[in-house]
Amino acid sequence: MANEVLGVVTCPHCGSDATVHRQASRNAKLYYRCYDGPKGPCGTVQITLEGGQWWLTNNMRPLTGAEAEEAAHEAAELAREAQLKAAKQKSGIFTALFGDDDA
Repeated sequence: MANEVLGVVTCPHCGSDATVHRQASRNAKLYYRCYDGPKGPCGTVQITLEGGQWWLTNNMRPLTGAEAEEAAHEAAELAREAQLKAAKQKSGIFTALFGDDDA
């Protein structure tokens, strides 16, 4: 499950809104998740160096309580959909050899 949504930032890769989270680790760096891009999801982007943390801090738009709850729910749904899509796209050697078309 995703960490709490702290805000929203415009993804520099695709231009869509991405949710900003804080790592659960001891360092607790910020990162963002972009799962709703125009060309597919960019994924989780972790910029741990000082310049990247500065950029996230200064470009993040904080959310109100209701917006944060809605963004968290939407982010979880998009992440789940992206995981299912990625799982369906994976094909092993068995599939390649025997042509299982159900995936």
